[in-house]
Amino acid sequence: MNNIEEDFALILTATVLPAPGLAALTRSSATIREADYLSAFDYYLHNHPRIRNLVFVENSGWPLDKFKRAASLNPLGKRVEIVSLSINDFPPARGKSYGELSLLKHGVAASEVLSKTKYVAKVTGRLILRNITDIVERLPVEFDLACDLRDHPLYEIMGLHARGRYSDTRFLIFHRDYFLSHIDEGLEWVDDSQKRLVEYWVYDLAKAEENKKVVKRFPVEPRFSGVSGALNRPYGSGVDRAKTLFRALARRIIPWLHI
Repeated sequence: MNNIEEDFALILTATVLPAPGLAALTRSSATIREADYLSAFDYYLHNHPRIRNLVFVENSGWPLDKFKRAASLNPLGKRVEIVSLSINDFPPARGKSYGELSLLKHGVAASEVLSKTKYVAKVTGRLILRNITDIVERLPVEFDLACDLRDHPLYEIMGLHARGRYSDTRFLIFHRDYFLSHIDEGLEWVDDSQKRLVEYWVYDLAKAEENKKVVKRFPVEPRFSGVSGALNRPYGSGVDRAKTLFRALARRIIPWLHI
């Protein structure tokens, strides 16, 4: 991607205080989650100098004074914006999928920074993506959506009740206008209680025949650190570290197998 400094913005999505009854979430303490978000926010402030536009969006109405103080320490002189929303009152059964897409829709609409950038990268705000600059620099000059698909039949072959066809939504990059043109259909479709997850919706969007300007596989393996909100388990340890190493190797030697 050319002109990262001008055309590209990073949005960190945050829910400090999850809605009561939200399923598939074990890391639910607001105090712990706030500390996670602050740590990641501070990382992006102090690293990756080519990423000049940084937007933090929180959707539960949680006070963001700590984030504003952190933003005042901005050694790289990034353009930083903090957006506070109170839109976490959706039916809990719709799940994290609905909350994530709703946050993106309203966050992009409310952000002055994002209104002036062509490409928006979304990263789950508690996570640190160590090689984000390397990934972005290797992308094409023009595209509508860049994501990392898991797209293989291995589980089906083994008869396991697991799905090998979905998109990793911890990190996505999209053309702002393209994404906004599809976000309402996504909000209507996703429903975690019906197993209609945001990961499946992004997969279907990327695979649609008419979507020719889609990057379905990042050129390098994303290296995350942080703690899974669903499993309350650190990325980069045990099984997760083994998966990351195996996937990084597979990108080089069997790039056609999207695992």
